[in-house]
Amino acid sequence: MTIIATLADLLDTDPVALDPLYSTDDPDALDALFSVRYGTTGDFHVTFTHECHAITVYCSVVFSIDEKRTHGEYLRN
Repeated sequence: MTIIATLADLLDTDPVALDPLYSTDDPDALDALFSVRYGTTGDFHVTFTHECHAITVYCSVVFSIDEKRTHGEYLRN
């Protein structure tokens, strides 16, 4: 599943109802960043906030979505 589809499922809403992912991050920059790191060792990830949820994309192209709580803390789903 894509990030937006997963987030929509989590929020029980239509993916079209969510802000586009490119409104909070630059997909081309993320692709470029991960393509430079492809094949290297070690953990590498990027975290950003979208629709009040922390989205973390890992170098293995796995991602997690955490619900934002108060004062920048996140609750793991």
